[in-house]
Amino acid sequence: KRQYCIGGEDVRDTQVWENGTWNADELKAREQIIYYFYDYVHDPEGYPKNSFMTWKAKKDLHNPAI
Repeated sequence: KRQYCIGGEDVRDTQVWENGTWNADELKAREQIIYYFYDYVHDPEGYPKNSFMTWKAKKDLHNPAI
């Protein structure tokens, strides 16, 4: 709610806007990266032991956005 109030977007909203610049796949990838990052921060083998990209590779997670 706070992010919305300061102008942030709900990244869980993957509906394509009529005149938007993001397509459906990009919106889904954007949403997924937030979930990956949350897992990374809370994983004992994640932050600060490993960089996000190293952690992601070890977990064999795929996201075309990154």
